[in-house]
Order: sequence, then C-alpha cells, then structure tokens
Amino acid sequence: MYRPMLRRLTPLLFLILSSLSATVASAQVLHLKSHFGLKGGLTSGYTIRTPKEDYITKFNSGLHIGAFYRHRINKFVIQPEVVLTQRGGAVKTRTSLVRNSFYYATATPVVGYILTEGLTLEAGPEFAYALNGPSGNPKGPDNNIDYGYTAGIRYDFMDMLDKVSLGIRYSRGFNNVITSDPGAKYYNQAIQVSVIYNFYREK
Repeated sequence: MYRPMLRRLTPLLFLILSSLSATVASAQVLHLKSHFGLKGGLTSGYTIRTPKEDYITKFNSGLHIGAFYRHRINKFVIQPEVVLTQRGGAVKTRTSLVRNSFYYATATPVVGYILTEGLTLEAGPEFAYALNGPSGNPKGPDNNIDYGYTAGIRYDFMDMLDKVSLGIRYSRGFNNVITSDPGAKYYNQAIQVSVIYNFYREK
C-alpha cells in the first residue's frame, strides 16, 4: 500500500529539494557580490550618567535611516556606512523629567565575520556628529562630536527574500555629551534594530 505511494512521491520530493537547493545556491552567489544597500528602523537611546546619585535614566526611542556599501572577502565583510539616527534618553529626578533627543549623522567602517551563510557578526568604530548641538537647544547635546563603537549581528534571508536582511546592534559612545551638569558625565548608548535592503545585481 505504501510502496506505490512512495514511488509516486519520490520524484516530487526530489523536484522540491532540487528547487530549494538551486534557490539557496542562487542566494549565496548574490551574497558573494559587492553591492550597495539601504537600512532603516528603530533606535532606542539611553544616556549613561556617572555618578548615578538620585537620577533615573530611561530609554527614548526614535528612527534611523542610512546607506552602506558591502564588500566580501572570503568569510569577512567590509561595510562602510552612513546613518542618520536619533539618540539621547530620558533623565528623571525627584522633581523633573527631561527627554533628550540627540540627532546624529554617524559614519561607521563595519567589519563582519560570516559564521554561516546568512548569519554575520558585525563590529567597528563609530564616529557621530550632532545635528542639533551644541548647547542652545534644550534637547540637544552640548558636544557636537561623539565617538565609540558598535557591535551586533545580521541575518540575511536566503530564499525568495534574498535582498532583505535584518540586523540588531548595540552602540556605545565614549565622549561626554552633556557638559552643562558640573560633576557629572553623560554617555550615549543605543540599541538599533534595522530592516536592510540589498541592491544585488542579478547578473
């Protein structure tokens, strides 16, 4: 009873597996090519204050959008990118709540390592210039310049959505961005979740 059914299903299963293998192989070839891309999504900024004292800092969320160029060398990826992003955070005391919205243009020479096809670890130094600083803007940073690092992971779809990727990164700044509070230092940190579109050449 099962043998005739199995004989009928075998060619169909073979055809499905062959099609899937061809799709994955095609996606892998696309991912080997150098290309440009766009990215955008959500950034949740958080301001680190030292010393903490009676201050409570919270996340403040906004959007980011940017562009990149990606070049692959074996298991490594070189990806310079420029991104417009919102950072900052909410700082709460016993009597007040201040939401800081810092708008930055960031430049990051990202280096990636491909763990397996479709999954890449990313990290690199990050340089940021504040678009709404210095002081004079109550919600902007006191320093125009920030610098630090970013690190995260990227997932590239390997099927019919092979031009789409998802990424998540953590960024940390090292420069004191609020100097108007004597005796305290403030540092940017953020979590960034991105939807990425890759402009692969089909041929």
